Amino acid sequence: MINAITLSLDLREESWKKLNEQCKQAGISNYNFIVGSQNFEHLHYDFVDPEVDTSNWYYGSSEKTKRCHKLAFLSHREILKMAWDEGWEYFLLLEDDTTILVNRFNRVKNSILDWISSEKFDLLYLGWWQNENNYPLVEEKYKNEGIFYIDKVRDFVGGAHALVINRSIIPLLLSLEAVDPMDSQINRIIGHNNILSLMVSPKLFIVPTCWSYGEDCLLERKPVEDD
Repeated sequence: MINAITLSLDLREESWKKLNEQCKQAGISNYNFIVGSQNFEHLHYDFVDPEVDTSNWYYGSSEKTKRCHKLAFLSHREILKMAWDEGWEYFLLLEDDTTILVNRFNRVKNSILDWISSEKFDLLYLGWWQNENNYPLVEEKYKNEGIFYIDKVRDFVGGAHALVINRSIIPLLLSLEAVDPMDSQINRIIGHNNILSLMVSPKLFIVPTCWSYGEDCLLERKPVEDD
């Protein structure tokens, strides 16, 4: 069993409830960290959107998208604090638009958990964005050979939608300033070569085509079929 915390936007309740069901199927103990500004009475909020100053925030094409991304960063920070206070040696950070490839994940879950409990690492990406135009080749190789592997992150990798975070790196992540998304700062400020950052390939978690509140548009994603 692995503990997970899902960044759960109040406007996406249907999405994170669907993810909750997938977590049950995958044997993941998930907590919905509910955020937003809508103040729906039936929801228990872990973090209510504060007023934010975006003058020192870099990522985003408009004031609206900058605000959304900064709020996501602040929410990630609060999630890290929660995981630290729980005393977990590691946890899985999820986001509400994530989809688990349940059959695929269950095939390798025990091997992944054995690896996590025995190896040194700071970050382990179970889902990621990297060279997406070439990713169908990764899926094709997997379907032909049926092999999963864990490799060192050697280049920029995007996404915090399926990221196993070791307790060892939480203080460093908490030290990041609120100027850019967490995954961007891991790439540019921390640097994957300076930490034990790894990724599972092929992807075990994906983000399908969906409306992005952060980008304020529909983001088209290439489909990935479960096993």
